[in-house]
Amino acid sequence: MVKKRNKNILFVKAKLSDGSNFTNPAVEGAETLEFYKTLKLTVKQLNEVIVLYKTDDIDQFVAVLTPQYYEVLSTRLYALKKSKGLYPEFETIRETFANVLEVLQVALIKNADLANIIAQRDNYKESDDILHDRDRLLEYLETFKNQYTSMFGETMDVQATISVDINPEYKEYIKLYGLPNNGIFLPDKLAEIIRRLGL
Repeated sequence: MVKKRNKNILFVKAKLSDGSNFTNPAVEGAETLEFYKTLKLTVKQLNEVIVLYKTDDIDQFVAVLTPQYYEVLSTRLYALKKSKGLYPEFETIRETFANVLEVLQVALIKNADLANIIAQRDNYKESDDILHDRDRLLEYLETFKNQYTSMFGETMDVQATISVDINPEYKEYIKLYGLPNNGIFLPDKLAEIIRRLGL
């Protein structure tokens, strides 16, 4: 439905598939228009990441969707958070794109898992090939024995120290919500912490 006065469009309403009204954001005031402009920029950047994944440009996908970029997009989407009562359509769209960002992070982690599995498979295949070739197996054992003795001598006492540094926003997230499922830090929760800590 279009309402006009003196050939000027006052507002445009259309029905969404669920039967609710969708009002053109341009007629809801300049503030709402700014929400949509910022959301449009974020959606454009999300789409660039989606295209990289969709076209199987995994190296570039991994290079672009860094933890820092994930935080930037999460923070921007969180900053756009509005009351569902006042802006139901806008908030539904914003939440959808926050979910898209989360799914991209899941894809990134699944891709890393797949790369690890492929590397393990290749190692197992090489080990299996050695195991079933008597000459290669004897050669491997001899090399391993010589290498072990020359590096460490007869006895070996090895100690390892591992130091891990975690960014404060992730420490706070874990403190508040525990370790996230599948390593996915939810965008809205992470962005709220970043904003609160002033990072």
